[in-house]
Amino acid sequence: MNANSQITIDANRLSLDQALQIRAPEVSQVEVLDLIKHFNEGVADLLLTDYDQRELRVTKDKIRRVLRCERNLVESQASKDKPTPAMVAGTLLDACFTLHASGGVLEDPTKDALLFLSTLGDGLDIDPDVEDLVRPKVEEGYAKLVAFWDADTIRDKFSLRLQDRIALSFCNTRLQLIGRPDVVLSGLDPNHEDVVIIDVKSGTPKIFDVEDARLYALMETLRSHRPPSLIGNYYLAIDRLELIVPSLQLLGDETSRTLGAIAKMVEIANTKSATATRSVELCQYCPINLTCAEVTEDDRLGWASTVVSIGFEDPIESVIGMQVGLDD
Repeated sequence: MNANSQITIDANRLSLDQALQIRAPEVSQVEVLDLIKHFNEGVADLLLTDYDQRELRVTKDKIRRVLRCERNLVESQASKDKPTPAMVAGTLLDACFTLHASGGVLEDPTKDALLFLSTLGDGLDIDPDVEDLVRPKVEEGYAKLVAFWDADTIRDKFSLRLQDRIALSFCNTRLQLIGRPDVVLSGLDPNHEDVVIIDVKSGTPKIFDVEDARLYALMETLRSHRPPSLIGNYYLAIDRLELIVPSLQLLGDETSRTLGAIAKMVEIANTKSATATRSVELCQYCPINLTCAEVTEDDRLGWASTVVSIGFEDPIESVIGMQVGLDD
């Protein structure tokens, strides 16, 4: 297989442990180091010459937003709206996954997840009616998690890091690139360095998911100087695992995308202005969609007529792994 090729694996035809043992083609360490050097130089050029503000914290959510609509990024950071039911359900299932993958047995997934988050200092301030609303979806999602993720088998075959916080700082700059993939797996053999990065999603596939996976691949490459062997997402709603073998081409494209997003963030900070751009993915949930000139009255009427149900379909925050209130 060419080192620049990218393949997507239909992991549903394999057991989870079989899928996770797929090996990526060898890549040239020289090329990997060149890519890392290119990224580091790009960051340095942007922040050393153009940026004199406080520390710039870059996350997957900020990258998504700024590349689609600069104004949405600014307004979403200023907004203090309560999390939607879909966001609450996703956060609770995130906690359920961490507990289950660690070997825990949950008698009441909703209550157990709320308690777990509270012990971490990440408690959700939700009303009892919201808790009752999300409970069926949390229980449904937890049942699928248990069926999909054989915790004992995985722990026997892999070294497991859950909610693996990645925080990359860059010399002489004020940038932090931050992420928290749900799970990072590596072989028990200390001589084998391949890792697999998986996020568990509460909804169905969205364009953001592939973007996030590619960002995690770049971050792991920057952190360990070695690309992960696999990246991917597991979707509870359709019980599907999608895995990608990251190529050098993929990593190069993600380097350009991430540097482009950072450049926009630096420009916003320096000019104190942000351009509004119409975005199919963002406008409906934007804090200023009632007044933004990019949104039409037909848009607003269409959104108002849509029946909203608890279905994990929030286009930004329905992903498990997004801790409400955290900046990653």
